[in-house]
Amino acid sequence: MRKILAAILFGFSTPVTLASSDIDSGIYSTEQAVDGRSVYNAVCAICHGKELEGGEAGPDLAGIAFRDRWRNLSLSEFFDLTKKTMPVTRPAGLTNKEYTDVVAFILNRNAYATGQKVLDADKATMGQIRFADPTERMPASLESVDAGDGLMVEWLHHRGNPGSMNYSELDLINRNNAGTLKIAWQWKSDNFGPAPWPNLQTTPIMANGILFATAGIRRTVVAIDATTGETLWMYRIDEGERGENAPRKGPGRGVAYQRTDGRETVYVISPGYRLIALNAKNGQPLASFGENGIVDLKSNMEQDLDPVQARIGSSSPPIIVNGVIIVGSAFPAGGAPPKKEMPAGNVTGYDAVTGERLWIFNTVPQPGEYGNETWGETSWKYTGNTGVWAPMSADPELG
Repeated sequence: MRKILAAILFGFSTPVTLASSDIDSGIYSTEQAVDGRSVYNAVCAICHGKELEGGEAGPDLAGIAFRDRWRNLSLSEFFDLTKKTMPVTRPAGLTNKEYTDVVAFILNRNAYATGQKVLDADKATMGQIRFADPTERMPASLESVDAGDGLMVEWLHHRGNPGSMNYSELDLINRNNAGTLKIAWQWKSDNFGPAPWPNLQTTPIMANGILFATAGIRRTVVAIDATTGETLWMYRIDEGERGENAPRKGPGRGVAYQRTDGRETVYVISPGYRLIALNAKNGQPLASFGENGIVDLKSNMEQDLDPVQARIGSSSPPIIVNGVIIVGSAFPAGGAPPKKEMPAGNVTGYDAVTGERLWIFNTVPQPGEYGNETWGETSWKYTGNTGVWAPMSADPELG
């Protein structure tokens, strides 16, 4: 909240002794305070602090000083001021339920007793309730009914799991209540490039409450707090002319993620067709992977590919199976290839820790490989444009 609100809050300071039962008689429920905590953390904590301790951008909302500022004033006055001025970026922008839930949470943090009633926004009722000292010194715990307990379900693969089942066990949102959902936060990718990218197809990975996604023409990797929408870190490689010549620019379809031996890694294929491994905690390239976190995929295709001019890349993320990163490829979108002599687009597998190439699968079979004889007149030597461009699936049990 802005400093002007701080001045208003501090201005109400006429000490009068009241019976604590006015506000300390269970006028809100624990469940309501839990809901209010979620709203508070999303839109209020940035100014007033996670523990309501206040800061440079907003006053404290808990403790003796807060209660003294509001002593002898009604809960209706507090509610009205909060609604008219908060959040700073969109005053009166929440629902009445969200405002009353936040007030309930603030009451809880000031040690006012919980009850069976649900606080509502009725002005007459709130006008009869006045601030006073609470009976208890410590706030009632909200942990026993925390609505978030056990609901952290991660999305660690582009399509849910290696088999691309696109399934989640979460069932709190269904066709009966989907219409009541409201926007919690918005995150824009407009500034990740010289102009907004018009076709955003990235599917975020969600791990440990953090979303990992890609944005903009240069495929910047971003980590976003799933609760607040705050950007935690970003990574972008400058590929110069190689990136300008890439056949598949833009954010693509996202990243891959692996958690192993206490290390969390995010992998992305750059527009210039490099495989990059990033520390999921801070977005820094992993020095132990490839060459300072980067593997040049063009040099691992067993073809004579110009590192700058060759028109091969990928818009899909790699897939990780049993410690192996599997990479496909793509070419200029749409239409027939400009000539028959094109990169083949082989599929390659890399060690997820070191970046060492482990194997290669020739999408056009070479001599001695099954099916080579079907490529008549030695067309296997030059025919290309045979990449695996879509997100891949795998069966970890079959290896």
